[in-house]
Amino acid sequence: IEWIREDARSNRQAVSYRAALRKQRSVQRYQERRGRLKQAVLGNRIRPIRVTLLGLVRLTDLRYSLERSAQRLWVTVDRYFTESQPRILERRVRRRLRLDKARLDRRVRRLRQSAARNPSFGKPVRRRRGKGNWRRDLPEFDDYEAVVGPFLDRLNADVLHAHDVHLLGVAARATARARYRGRDTKLVYDAHEYVAGLARYNPRLVDAFVSVEREYLRRADRIITVSEPLADLLQSDFRLGQRPSVVMNIPIFEGADAAVPSLYGAAAVPVDAQIMVYSGGMDEARNVHTVVAALPLLPEAVHLVLVAKAKTGYVLSLLDLAKELGVEHRLHVAPFVGPHDVVAYLSEATIGVHPMISSKMNHQIALPNKLFEYLHAGLPICVSDNRAMVEFVVGTGIGEWFEAENPQSLADAVTKVLGDREKYVRARYEDPELLRRYSWETQEEILLDLYRGLLDRPDLEALSHGLASMRNDDGVALAIGPHNQAGQAHMWAQGLARDYPGTLASVFMVVRPQKLAFPATYPILISEWRDPAWQWSHKQRLLQEYTHVLFESGSSLLGGRKDSYFDADLAELAHAGIKAGLIFHGSDIRDPAIHRELVAVSPFRLRDELTTRLELSAAAMLERVESTELPVFVSTKDLLDYIPDAGWLPQVVDLESWQSDELELGSRPPIVVAVPTNERLKGAEFVDEICRRMADDRLIEYRRYANVTPSRMPEIISSADIVVDGIVLGLYGTTSVEGMASGRLVMANVDRIVGKPGDSPPIVNVDPLTFEETLLDIVERPGSYRELAERGPEYVSIFHDGRYAARQLAGFLGVEVPDSLAGDLAV
Repeated sequence: IEWIREDARSNRQAVSYRAALRKQRSVQRYQERRGRLKQAVLGNRIRPIRVTLLGLVRLTDLRYSLERSAQRLWVTVDRYFTESQPRILERRVRRRLRLDKARLDRRVRRLRQSAARNPSFGKPVRRRRGKGNWRRDLPEFDDYEAVVGPFLDRLNADVLHAHDVHLLGVAARATARARYRGRDTKLVYDAHEYVAGLARYNPRLVDAFVSVEREYLRRADRIITVSEPLADLLQSDFRLGQRPSVVMNIPIFEGADAAVPSLYGAAAVPVDAQIMVYSGGMDEARNVHTVVAALPLLPEAVHLVLVAKAKTGYVLSLLDLAKELGVEHRLHVAPFVGPHDVVAYLSEATIGVHPMISSKMNHQIALPNKLFEYLHAGLPICVSDNRAMVEFVVGTGIGEWFEAENPQSLADAVTKVLGDREKYVRARYEDPELLRRYSWETQEEILLDLYRGLLDRPDLEALSHGLASMRNDDGVALAIGPHNQAGQAHMWAQGLARDYPGTLASVFMVVRPQKLAFPATYPILISEWRDPAWQWSHKQRLLQEYTHVLFESGSSLLGGRKDSYFDADLAELAHAGIKAGLIFHGSDIRDPAIHRELVAVSPFRLRDELTTRLELSAAAMLERVESTELPVFVSTKDLLDYIPDAGWLPQVVDLESWQSDELELGSRPPIVVAVPTNERLKGAEFVDEICRRMADDRLIEYRRYANVTPSRMPEIISSADIVVDGIVLGLYGTTSVEGMASGRLVMANVDRIVGKPGDSPPIVNVDPLTFEETLLDIVERPGSYRELAERGPEYVSIFHDGRYAARQLAGFLGVEVPDSLAGDLAV
């Protein structure tokens, strides 16, 4: 319904715009005709001729009146349909919802009646395991394929690493498509759990997940998992010739911040108390209620601290249980801290406990990461009788085990450890290899060795954020965001990393529903962007790991706070020694008031709500920019009219993706393609009217597209002879660049970029007044325009393949141009 209403609002604006435009044209024609006739009357003294001319003046007045009356009638009819159609559609949607609700209510009533008549109704039916069908029972996997599959195809990855079973099929099919195209992409399957032993799904879904693993697991070039018992199970179940590699789920233990809070203070525990700590997620399967039940059986000095969210239903039930048992003064809840601070935070505790229930297969083979957090914090550990955890703590001598869901057994184990705590702590230091063996540095080497073997790259080093810190004393790290408009920030970052080795660039992109998604280093959900806890950890990452920041469109990069402009971040960035700059696209900084003075056919001559809003936002942004004196970059050359000292970061395209067949201009009626992203700002109304009229006369073939995904653009552009971009703003956009890269003849309004950085592009310059005449000339004399189109790929290779933009960014970063590029960039 909201989409319908939004379309209605857009349509109302379009009606008003069209009405004003037609009125303007009518007035202009009327004034010109009447003016010519009046001049003829004044210049002629022969009475019969004067009378005839005056009669023509009256006819002109009558014609204008009739034309305006027809236009007003048209506007009335247009507005009626514009207003009535959304209401009709909305009524249809609401009627369908009412019918669906009634159908649901009837179905619920029938089910309740059946349940009342048959006591066995609704009880689970035993199913024969191994007969699942994921295509039937997991329809959401089709959604994964539709959304993730095309994205993986665009990555051209060397390795696809599928985490868990949910995306194993998507990754396997993407790998097969890549190999069909001739790219030797490898597939790694990372099994986090024993799928056949999943307890949180019903048996039908478990069988379906097993069918996914059975179908696609053998397509993986390497299989890794999180524990030795799980590796044994996978090898046995699927009869694997090569045992899966084990990369344990061990967090990265880096130095904690100086201001890590005290666990005693955060939980309000008496200083003379002994702390039994449980850290992490909690639910019935984690069995923390058994630890609370054991508190009365333990010495009064032992207090239980839960590092968890204080307001979840399960935590509140634990507090109620402690109150019933009379130990509420010995149960405390402490807040979470950042990932790098967990070990230091827990180190004040006396003992760590993990009471997970033991009736589930996956629990028996699990080695949760909190065990390794306890280990690195120097704590003895008590665990429930799950096989892998017992082997770990007893085999290393750092703890004891107890019977799950037995408070007395838990109390006995804790009492035993507290009675001789030093023995268990000493075991941690007696084995000098223990901490190294169970650290991420060791697990990282296992993973890297696996990648090296897959890619035959013995020199492969850690490249991702998780494997190595992005910021170092000798290099630079650039963060760009938070919009990644049209994926250009990602392309700039790739070009920078390609041409300037050792320079790292990351793109942060806020992902919004109903918007096109582009590749980014760190996609950010809008819910995360507005979450204070996420903002805090995100800010720590930016301030600690990056040397330079580029704000897109003047927006903040530290999270969606109330004041979300870039200047709110500058003080913190300056304090951290981070250099900041700005990137602007299109309407971010284009002031309609200035544009009206510079461009005769400006779309902002219509003073409507859009024009007013853009004027206010652009003026405010220009004022912010002038007050900070930060380096500024713009993505289109026309924006240099508003910030003359800015640097130009041209749009980047992959030339290989846009190679197409030779232009056939002149061999048949030319195919004209238009893909306007904003109809008004592209002048689409003028283009549509003229091209459709010429298409009716069979002079051209006109193809008009809207809401096109980026993956379809190469096909659309390659099918064209002539690509029409915006004809009113005075610039050329991404569509023009893609057209030039494909060797197509491009038509756009490029008045405002002549004399700006870079040669004049091989584009036919047109505006609404010259578009029809120029297009007719192309149809009549195609040979004279073919040479212009042939220059397109060369122009794109000079300015739009990423090297020019990377050099601009290198100047901002203070990075020297490599000798290998100096000659190429001399252009």
